[in-house]
Amino acid sequence: MKRATSFRFIHCADLHLESGFKGLQKRYERWADEMRESTFIAMEKMVELAIKESVDFVVIAGDIFDAETRSIRAEFRFRDAMERLGEHGINCFIVCGNHDPLDSWSKHILLPKNVIRFSTEGESAPAYKDGQKVANVTGISYAETEVIEDLSQRLEPFGDVFDIAVLHCNIGSREHKMYSATTVGELCEKGFDYWALGHVHQRGIIHEDPHIVYPGNTQGRHVNEQGEKGCYLVTVADGKVIDLSFHSLAPFVWETLTVDITDKTSLDQLRASTPPIEQHALSVVKFIGRGPLDNILRSERNAEEMAEEICCSRGSRCVRYLVHTRPDIDLESRRGGNDFLASVLRHADTLAASPDEVRAILKGAPQRFHEWIDEINDEILSEIAQEAAVELFERLLRGEE
Repeated sequence: MKRATSFRFIHCADLHLESGFKGLQKRYERWADEMRESTFIAMEKMVELAIKESVDFVVIAGDIFDAETRSIRAEFRFRDAMERLGEHGINCFIVCGNHDPLDSWSKHILLPKNVIRFSTEGESAPAYKDGQKVANVTGISYAETEVIEDLSQRLEPFGDVFDIAVLHCNIGSREHKMYSATTVGELCEKGFDYWALGHVHQRGIIHEDPHIVYPGNTQGRHVNEQGEKGCYLVTVADGKVIDLSFHSLAPFVWETLTVDITDKTSLDQLRASTPPIEQHALSVVKFIGRGPLDNILRSERNAEEMAEEICCSRGSRCVRYLVHTRPDIDLESRRGGNDFLASVLRHADTLAASPDEVRAILKGAPQRFHEWIDEINDEILSEIAQEAAVELFERLLRGEE
């Protein structure tokens, strides 16, 4: 029978220290250093949270670094952060993931004694509170970048106290490579009380009793990693998780800012339509709707300047803009016609409903674009089909006039 003891710990993952941000256009490279620094700030905020909340230990479930960009500076910053935890009596249990496999870590920068880094064979270590063992922490690190084996099958609980398993793995996410792929059923059968997972950058409580949890990454690195990023603070009492609260750590938050031109006749109205924000945001401005301002935004320079002006007025940074507006034309009525223009619109509708067909058409592009095409989600593919049709429609319409 497990001892009835209460304790708290932080669960985080995917710090990706000093990692570059993806999808930034060249004109925004002036922010690159500040944005790389944000990964360190997120880690330091995690340490501050651990100290403020007097947690009993910290768990980090892999990808602390990116092996290809890891620097001596980054390893020292991580070590210094761990030493600060140690000064407050807080141990940290870590595993290595696909971006920081064990053999990629420097052998010349030693981790402090309060850091328990699990081997590639799988092992366990006790976690203490006030000198009493309150949990067993069991984990396994990646030996190399690509690990296909389900590493969860190498981990076994003890059963005397609360059992935590730490693993960098994929449970059914299409957006992340299927490294150490496993299933909820297989994890539940192992007998652990809490699975502290990493690898998937979207946070979520996948299962309760036992808890199977992804905290997400600590700082979003591109537009598909939107919203607040951070860690979970976990409270355990009487052998059960009684509270699991998310804490935001990211200095920058990615967002898609949708700006609708419908019913607006001036750029002043357009700028005033977006409220100010309190948090530092990296905004992808998406112009939508139908109206007379479409003609202005069709100019690349106008669209860029308007997107930056909107972001500046609300306190965010524009990192990209998309123009998905329509001219002040009743496309629905034209779609129902019997002429060639109507058939163009109807064919676009058919394509938009079949993203795989759009992807096949795009594969006619040079080979260097194919990996990018594979990463485009179905919603974007449908938008591409509709955008292409409207562009063709407008050009044909101008010719008709």
